[in-house]
Amino acid sequence: MKISLKRKIGITAFFVAVYLFVSVASGWVIGTGFLHAVACGLLAIPFAWMVNQTWSDD
Repeated sequence: MKISLKRKIGITAFFVAVYLFVSVASGWVIGTGFLHAVACGLLAIPFAWMVNQTWSDD
């Protein structure tokens, strides 16, 4: 599927904003520390996959 560059940038910015919001919210809930770092690292995997799929030219 062909996606325009402007749309790819917008989708990527949206994914980054959602990831940052969830990371900050989880920091307020579970506190900052090792568990927060692990949770954010695991959460980054699906977001990285979504961004990768956005930029892949299928």
